[in-house]
Amino acid sequence: MRKARELGNKVAGDAFQYRGNGVLQTTGRGNHKRLGDACGVDFEADPALVTVPEHALKPALYEWTASKLNGFADKNDIDTITRRINGGFNGRKDRVKWFNRLWPLLKNDDQPGAAWKAGEEDNAVKRLQRALNDLGASPTLVVDGRTGSKTERAVKAF
Repeated sequence: MRKARELGNKVAGDAFQYRGNGVLQTTGRGNHKRLGDACGVDFEADPALVTVPEHALKPALYEWTASKLNGFADKNDIDTITRRINGGFNGRKDRVKWFNRLWPLLKNDDQPGAAWKAGEEDNAVKRLQRALNDLGASPTLVVDGRTGSKTERAVKAF
């Protein structure tokens, strides 16, 4: 019941009618209304409009812009993008898998093979790497501000 209120669902059947749909899996009556108001399309009255070609990208682009995700994308920061769009890490594993699968197809020829090596350095990641090193990460991490496989392993080990 609490989740229904959180999603803006008001009447029986809203959970099904406003289930995740569209590019970003818009969920709940409240989100359909909010995005509809922002995009000038009545997604609340007709949730199927979120998926039609004419409107499908509107909510996704609005969310991306409103959440200021370009900077995080420049860092290949899937975690922050996931949190800002989903509010948590639901689907992170699949998202990372798809990103790593698509990266070789989307990168420029002069970019490295691993996406994390191409991302801009992030001061928060540098602080994390230093802290992990201080706590005895083995092997010692290079403090480069990029979340690569060694940093991920050190976090999991911690």
